[in-house]
Amino acid sequence: MKALAKKAVERPVTFFMTSLIVIGFGLFGLSNLRLNLYPDVSFPTITVYTTYEGVAPGDMETLVTRPIEEQVGSISGVREVQSSSKQGASVIKLRFNWGTNLYQAESDVRKELDFVRRTIPDDAEQPIVFSYDPNQEPVMVLTLTSDTQSPRELRTIAKQDLEQQLERIEGVASSETAGGYERQINIDISNEQMRTYGLTIGTIASKLQAENIQVPAGELIEGRTIYSLRTIGEFKNVDQIRNTIIAQQDGNPVRLNDVATVEDGIAQPIGNVHVNGKEGVIVNVYRQSDANVVTTANGVTGQLDTMQDILPGDVSVDVLTNKANFIQSSINNLLWTGLQAVILVILILLAFLHSGRSALIIAISIPVSIISTFSIMDWTNLSLNIISLSGLTLAVGMVVDDAVVVLENIFRFKEEGHNRKEASIFGAQEVAVPVVISTLTTLVVFIPILFVPGIAGFLFRDLALTISFALIVSSLVALSLIPMMSSILLDTEEEKEEKDIYLKRLLDWSRGNIWKRIGIAPLLLLGVIVYPIYWIFRVAKRKAGWFFSNKVGPALDNFLVGIEKAYSKRIDQLLNNSGKVVISALVLFLITLPLFNVLGGEFFPTVDDNSFILDIQREPGVSLFELGRSIKQVESIVDKEVPEAELIVADFGDKEGIEGADNPGGYQGTIRVELIAQDQRQRSESQIVSSLLDQLETVAGTNIKEVQQDPLRPEGESGLVVQLYGYEHQVKEQLAKGIKKDLRELEGIVNVFSTADQGRPELRVTMDRERISRLGMSTSDVATAISNAVKGNLATNYVDQGIEFEVLVQLEQNDKASVQALRSLQIQTPNDNWVPLSSLATIERYSGPTNILRINQERVTEVSADLSGVDLKTASSRARQQLEQINWPEGYRYEISGSAEDQQDSFNFLFIAFIIAGILTYMVMASQFESLVEPFIIILTIPLALTGVILMLWGTGTAISVTSLVGLILLSGIVVNNGIVMIDYIKILQARNYSRHEAIVEGATRRLRPILMTAFTTILSMVPLALELGSGSETWSPMARTVIGGLTMSTLLMLFVVPCLYKLINAMVENFGFDAVHKQDPIAQPEG
Repeated sequence: MKALAKKAVERPVTFFMTSLIVIGFGLFGLSNLRLNLYPDVSFPTITVYTTYEGVAPGDMETLVTRPIEEQVGSISGVREVQSSSKQGASVIKLRFNWGTNLYQAESDVRKELDFVRRTIPDDAEQPIVFSYDPNQEPVMVLTLTSDTQSPRELRTIAKQDLEQQLERIEGVASSETAGGYERQINIDISNEQMRTYGLTIGTIASKLQAENIQVPAGELIEGRTIYSLRTIGEFKNVDQIRNTIIAQQDGNPVRLNDVATVEDGIAQPIGNVHVNGKEGVIVNVYRQSDANVVTTANGVTGQLDTMQDILPGDVSVDVLTNKANFIQSSINNLLWTGLQAVILVILILLAFLHSGRSALIIAISIPVSIISTFSIMDWTNLSLNIISLSGLTLAVGMVVDDAVVVLENIFRFKEEGHNRKEASIFGAQEVAVPVVISTLTTLVVFIPILFVPGIAGFLFRDLALTISFALIVSSLVALSLIPMMSSILLDTEEEKEEKDIYLKRLLDWSRGNIWKRIGIAPLLLLGVIVYPIYWIFRVAKRKAGWFFSNKVGPALDNFLVGIEKAYSKRIDQLLNNSGKVVISALVLFLITLPLFNVLGGEFFPTVDDNSFILDIQREPGVSLFELGRSIKQVESIVDKEVPEAELIVADFGDKEGIEGADNPGGYQGTIRVELIAQDQRQRSESQIVSSLLDQLETVAGTNIKEVQQDPLRPEGESGLVVQLYGYEHQVKEQLAKGIKKDLRELEGIVNVFSTADQGRPELRVTMDRERISRLGMSTSDVATAISNAVKGNLATNYVDQGIEFEVLVQLEQNDKASVQALRSLQIQTPNDNWVPLSSLATIERYSGPTNILRINQERVTEVSADLSGVDLKTASSRARQQLEQINWPEGYRYEISGSAEDQQDSFNFLFIAFIIAGILTYMVMASQFESLVEPFIIILTIPLALTGVILMLWGTGTAISVTSLVGLILLSGIVVNNGIVMIDYIKILQARNYSRHEAIVEGATRRLRPILMTAFTTILSMVPLALELGSGSETWSPMARTVIGGLTMSTLLMLFVVPCLYKLINAMVENFGFDAVHKQDPIAQPEG
């Protein structure tokens, strides 16, 4: 590294060209980087989602959930199997160990499902297998509304027209429509008509299926021609269905419309969508896995006008959510924050160095280091996201640290009388080792982060790598470009005067002679363009130079000289009381330590993304119409109370497709409210929601809460979740009631709910097997007749314009509108007699479970709660204290799960990473100093930093989170750098025969200015990050605040504690007879 500085000074053109090549690669890499909101994180969870329409939760558990659980639970790498059986749906989540190859795991799950498919009912849908990726959520959600088109027509338009247009756009993988009504051919028949014509629903369905066929019949060879033979028997229109002959009576054909009503209608609605109070549909747009989010979303936005033109009438397409807007806003905010950091750093450099050239030399290391990092990010397949960009922004102040140390040392040699080249070489060589070691101490702290399991490790891998890449480049820049540029740009006063004379002569010559060479006309044109620019630049330079040289510079110089004198004098005094200084620092640390328990804790900071979602729940079993009435009430209040709302979209009832996997049932709905931008409203998102929830308490019969939108928490609830384990359901139900009561009494815990609270209304049909058998029937025959009557029989599919629609045969509504009507249902016996259902079975009302939860094949009852004005760490601690006071029956236990479990795991792993980072830092320093004792002195600056971290987080009301803990790990590598530079120089002075006391005083004083400069540049560069200015800033502000607080306190304390501790330990080592210096002068001292 020492030779690098010499080579750079001797061959400036070579190094300049090399730098341009590296910058070129960086810009090329930047153009290739993918743009995402978050890093590529694959959560180790695979979901198996199976639907079985109309089946109660208990039957879903027995018929579908348990067979699948037993089959897939033995797959390698599965750490937990969690299942949920609810009305008509089974959801099984397989949680794998972090680092599992999900492609292989998903393949294994599909193989196991092939075996179990034979054991689940044939009429259950094929299980859907999918994994979760936060970057594969819809990049955009569109809404369709109209004043004239019906919901059925809107859905048809979206499916047939809009989806096709969207999927042609580059980067779009698929689109899915939700809401509206699905077209369906409904065939309704009454009990009376069935008896009159001797027909059953099953008979009619079979006849329709047989009449609606298109069968390939092979090939017919006629002479030299081969004909493909097709039998055409498909229904071409609804009238053909109506006129289908389904029976013969007295030799006359009986057509379908003679016995039943055939309607081109809609399927039984399971859910609905409102857009600003009107019925509408939404279309989710998904991107291809390798597509750029922003580019894809912009492509969709650019085609909206074209899509609007092809839609009929007054159908309007609007954007509900556009992920690209938040990504672009967050990244633009980060870029602006980074630019602010650069400006602050340059101003600090100008203020300290009061030289534009010196500031330029150091400032050049920022773009070179950052731009070069982009090429490495491209090679390592990282994306440009808010985590990697926040890492680069954090690095802005850090990348200049090495350059500051090098340039300051070059200045010192220059002031001692060396010429530019000698000063540049000697200055860089003297600090080369501490510069490299200080960079290594920062780099090694990121090694544990790369191995942290769970979401924290995978998420912050990008941050660790980007900062590491930038710091490696900055060290190379500090030891090559900085001395090279210093040897060219840093002039002595004599050199400056000589250059001014040459410049004046050149200008005089140009004024008198240049017109002869190029002609008067081009000269005038060139003068009009060039001279104003030249004079503006010259005046600006003169004014700026005068300002910094004559105002800021002398004032700051006088101030710093005064500080250095006062510091030197104070250190000289304190060294005589070194023990008291060290003990005082220890006492300060112990005093602030209890404040750590006061700090709250959260998994990830909540981000204001200009929207919020409300969850509205009614009682299980409520009809879609009744749920819709409650939704309309909520919509009306939101519209009145939230003037900041741009768009209000309600989606209620059962969800379609894989979205149904996280839907508790048809008694729930969500309302998404899109807000105007943060800078256009006075209230924050949390203030709006808090005020709104108070107003929504007037909506009777509903449980309304906010849904935390966090794609980084797919495996846990945002609030508190207590899981109860045990065999007897009744015992767990009683325990749940007591726990609910206890939790409601705790401050900050609201909306306490238990899965055992409400049962879903059921009608249980108990068969009279003996009576059924005497009639020559089976219970299966009766059950099928009931299913056909109530649920209907899907007879066949009707194709219209290439799209298939279902044809459903069912009992007309009046004959199944009540329990009494169901008892009167007519069942045909084998001898063609008809008997009412009441003679074959009894029908009883019953309250069944709404949702049956199982974890590792054991039934679980959950008690969940939301948090209000309290963090998750505090709430979990309070809840645990209450739960420990319960007298738990033998065989019953509890676990606090959800985000609390994930948070605790992440905190534990990051704490271990923090300890390992400290050990690695110590090992690097021990290698540098070739000592086991002196690194111990420097490592003690980390507890000093902890004092500042605790005070900063406490003072700003910032909770401990994963991001703040990552900031603490980063801090452990930064705070030791000042100690390394100081002790290394003290040892150099000792090697030059200074006494211990003199070396400490002189070394600490000489290193005061670079220590303050590096601390100020790092701290001020992070101030914009800490202020939470703009979208997404909540994510990284705890990290910046942690570094600012820790670095500020450690810098102030280490200036006194490290010299005093060094004196004590250095003397102790010497007293034991060891070499207390073991350091050689890194350069040969040139003669004065």
